[in-house]
Amino acid sequence: MNNEKVKNVGIAIMTGGQSKRMGFPKENLKIYTNKEVTFLDLITQEFDSFEYKYLSVNDNQKYEKKGYIQVVDKMKYLGPIGGIYSVLNDAAVDAILFVACDMPKATKEAAYTLINRWDDKNIACISSSNGRRQPLFGIYTKGCIPYIEKQIKSGNNKLGILHDMVNCQIVDMSDYSDTFLNINTMDEYLTIKNCSENIGLNKNI
Repeated sequence: MNNEKVKNVGIAIMTGGQSKRMGFPKENLKIYTNKEVTFLDLITQEFDSFEYKYLSVNDNQKYEKKGYIQVVDKMKYLGPIGGIYSVLNDAAVDAILFVACDMPKATKEAAYTLINRWDDKNIACISSSNGRRQPLFGIYTKGCIPYIEKQIKSGNNKLGILHDMVNCQIVDMSDYSDTFLNINTMDEYLTIKNCSENIGLNKNI
């Protein structure tokens, strides 16, 4: 592993989504590991080893997580691209790995692997797993900012458009497929909550 390369990439946990299907912020979902914790507790501790750490939030949220800088969306209702834009503008480092808060099995090992597979000549790099793109386990750099601004002005805020504009690198991360388990519905959540001991969520927190 290229430790110097990892050191120069920050982490941002995306918590500002509207969670329309769930009906409430998914980062507050609770799960049992060695004790009952929220998704946000779980994922912020998992990525605590990063030097530059950010929480992407909307203006209705406030989370106190030691070591994490809270970044409020600069523009409302833009979806994930708005959070990415806001963090990139405020970040003290050029490259940020963005991770969705509803991925309770995301690991720093997968993060380090993506960073080391990234050709940093590319200003964006996202994961794919079993043929499916994972834009919210991806690296975006400050070089994306003018492209995002162009998108915002055009009124099309889909991340896929940004990926096409910047010729985004796609990295096959199928060997870390568990990382990309995400929770969108109450049924999915209850399945995870009720059998967490059997699916690798027994982290020491």
